[in-house]
Amino acid sequence: MTLSFTQVEEKRVKKAQKVEGGSSFEVHSAGFTSGNYAKLFLNDKLVSTCSNETGCRGLNLVAMDAVTHKVLHSAAYDTYGNNDQSKLLMTDVKKLPDGTIFMVAVQEEASNKLSEKVKEFFTKLGSVEINALGFREAWAFIGVKGQ
Repeated sequence: MTLSFTQVEEKRVKKAQKVEGGSSFEVHSAGFTSGNYAKLFLNDKLVSTCSNETGCRGLNLVAMDAVTHKVLHSAAYDTYGNNDQSKLLMTDVKKLPDGTIFMVAVQEEASNKLSEKVKEFFTKLGSVEINALGFREAWAFIGVKGQ
């Protein structure tokens, strides 16, 4: 997958270009004032983290096997309204093996009670934006554990 940056109405957007063969991963995130949704796609199919097709407040996460791309874990963590959600997220991701592919998107708001440990985890996966996540801002990320 190749990522490129473009400017769209003064917003930075990462666009993935489809690669021949293999699976396609696509993540969309919109903060509260920019559409208020989180959508995660695997092979053009919406992989929902909760019953609401637009996602749930906070961090929406899907974890997939490195080889088969089978979904291993899917959850929404309300890191806006609940202190325990960051701890739960860390407990869940620690159980997953190296090589696990993560797709993550913010819906509405996720920064309020987002712990430093969660930020450190996503930084180690390669995120350069998680530490700058502001109130009700969007953030989308695809990374591989242990890479």
